[in-house]
Amino acid sequence: MASLVDYEDSDSEQDCGSGAPPPYKKPFITSPSSSSSSSVASGGPCYSLSSLVAPGGPYSSSSSSSVAPSSLYSSSSMISGDPCSSSSSSVVPGGPYSSSSSSVALGGPQKRPCVQSCAVRPYVPKRQRVCAVGSLESAPPGPAVSPLLSGVSERVRPFLSGGPVRAELPRRLRCGVRGHQSPVTALQWSPEPRHSHLLLSSSMDNSCKVWDGVGSGRCLHTYSAHRGAVRDACWLADGRRLLSGSFDGTAAISDLETGQVLVRMENGFKVCCVAPRPSEPDVFLCGGFSPEVRAWDSRCCKERYTCPCLTAHPLDNSFIAQTNGNYIALFSDQRPYRMNKRRRYEGHKVEGFAVHCGFSADGSVVASGSSTGSVHFYDYQSSRTLKTLQAHEHACVCVEMHPIIPGVAATADWTGQINLWT
Repeated sequence: MASLVDYEDSDSEQDCGSGAPPPYKKPFITSPSSSSSSSVASGGPCYSLSSLVAPGGPYSSSSSSSVAPSSLYSSSSMISGDPCSSSSSSVVPGGPYSSSSSSVALGGPQKRPCVQSCAVRPYVPKRQRVCAVGSLESAPPGPAVSPLLSGVSERVRPFLSGGPVRAELPRRLRCGVRGHQSPVTALQWSPEPRHSHLLLSSSMDNSCKVWDGVGSGRCLHTYSAHRGAVRDACWLADGRRLLSGSFDGTAAISDLETGQVLVRMENGFKVCCVAPRPSEPDVFLCGGFSPEVRAWDSRCCKERYTCPCLTAHPLDNSFIAQTNGNYIALFSDQRPYRMNKRRRYEGHKVEGFAVHCGFSADGSVVASGSSTGSVHFYDYQSSRTLKTLQAHEHACVCVEMHPIIPGVAATADWTGQINLWT
């Protein structure tokens, strides 16, 4: 070798491994000369041109062929701007590894151009992205409203023209439906005669449902007004709004057809029962995990008795309360809400379950579920037992008699099963 190339801070010969060359370092020439085998500044430890282009070396080249041991040093990489290529055209003039038969061109590393392998999406400002997402979330396709929510069922129509009918007791099971994923906590028929085919149910699965109770038995609408278990639900007097109370501490009024929450009240305790006042539909009571009953008419009254259910008599100035003592107590709805100690309805079992009770349309029959799975019917005046039905295998927590069709009733048990009776 006729010419020598010295490097600043160059490594020793034994540090020159067979791996990829280290980062390029700018050389300086101590004794430049021209030779066919002149040394090349490779930017790494001392490589001569003969060693660089030796067969199998990292930058081997030949006049007849150019074979790179790795795709890193292929001719395509040199065309794209890679300074380490091994073809006959791989020594680019001005590059760090350029050479010819007469001179050695030394220069700094050239900037590699950016090659994009895929199309770049245009930038969308964050404000536009948020607005686009908000517009999609704010206008979801609304579910179709069933005509049965506003129309009259053919099963109910024959009973609309006549007057009050005598109460009858159901005799057989017509059908069973299942739609809730958790125990059912309340059942109630619509109080509006034209829409009395609608059956309302609430459940511990945070939802309420309205069913076609006298027809197909299918679910017509699901209402999600609460974040916690819905402990009680009932109709308001107009039959177009639903009142519900939940363990999330709120009572809500929802629209029947749209499901929209019209009013929400924070109680500060878990709501277990709600009851509208018959003479003033916009006034209702809330009770629950609190020693007081809260009235949303700016009135409050103290609650003495632990009761999972309150139901007002459709005609008399009284209401009944289910107790944990395995009996139903009768109270006056006038202050100071005295209990009738001479009349109580007993024969069923509560045993810690939230067993509901209710009246027939004419108020002559008191109905109650039982932890044994049976349904008990009592005479309102004498409090004697009229009939007992074994309705469910599990605890029967809800029973509701139809407001205008005699002998029609609905029951539900703790597992979520709803049975329709006729």
